Amino acid sequence: MKKVRTFQNHQFYQDLTKGINDKNYINPKIFDHIEKWRTYNSIPEFDQFFKDLEQDHNYIQWLFPNFFTSMFNSNSYRLEFEELSSMRDDKDIMNQLIQNLEMMKLFFGLKSEPIQFLELFDKQFDKCFNKNLHNRLRIKRILCCLRVFSLDDEADELLDIIKKKGEKFEYLMKYYEANFQVFSQKVVCDNIENYLQKDLLDERNQVHLLNIINQKYQKKKRNDKTEQNKQNQNRQHLSEKQSKIDDYKQKGPDIRKLLNFQPTYENKNKKPNDSEGRKE
Repeated sequence: MKKVRTFQNHQFYQDLTKGINDKNYINPKIFDHIEKWRTYNSIPEFDQFFKDLEQDHNYIQWLFPNFFTSMFNSNSYRLEFEELSSMRDDKDIMNQLIQNLEMMKLFFGLKSEPIQFLELFDKQFDKCFNKNLHNRLRIKRILCCLRVFSLDDEADELLDIIKKKGEKFEYLMKYYEANFQVFSQKVVCDNIENYLQKDLLDERNQVHLLNIINQKYQKKKRNDKTEQNKQNQNRQHLSEKQSKIDDYKQKGPDIRKLLNFQPTYENKNKKPNDSEGRKE
């Protein structure tokens, strides 16, 4: 009898949507926060939430899987293409993934509600990105995961929130431009050739990866083509305008009525002479 292959990330998310953590994929404390974080409404609750998610380093790989094997959690699994497809087709799993994203926004201090805790969230934001620097790596993993699961709008929104919130912190803006901005331009990985050369994927899955990348970049190419067409139209418009001006200079004052063109002069008291073909 053929053994059915178990995809660990898919299995984890299936259990998570049902409120199950029997296999202890993640710390029970973290699982409890996943279940209850929306109900928190006091400083002690938020402080405990921030503390637990900060100190635990083994949940982020499960909540946001991608194609890379984690260097920090040997008990997690890199995402397989077959399970990616089935997970993206499961509405409950995709909804849970988005809810996990919202939970991490709260942890990073990126939320603005409840408004009475806004000062607390600002302090948490600074703590996450200025003191506990490993959170920058967590952001990268989350962004990569969102791109892989075709949650491009959510990824762009996350980048936008970080950028706007971090504008008053010079240290973060420099890091953002050097590290985060790439996720707004590239989708699955920063260097695909290097990715494949490291044999992180077997030959069977390389085709899948390239198809995903090609599919996503087709949209970017269409957008680039639209932008290029706009630029070409602008250049054509400027060229036509310059042509009219040159034509006016060559043919003299009669062309003004045809072109509806009224020239201006630096010295308004000085009239152009006849040899220039201009008469007031």
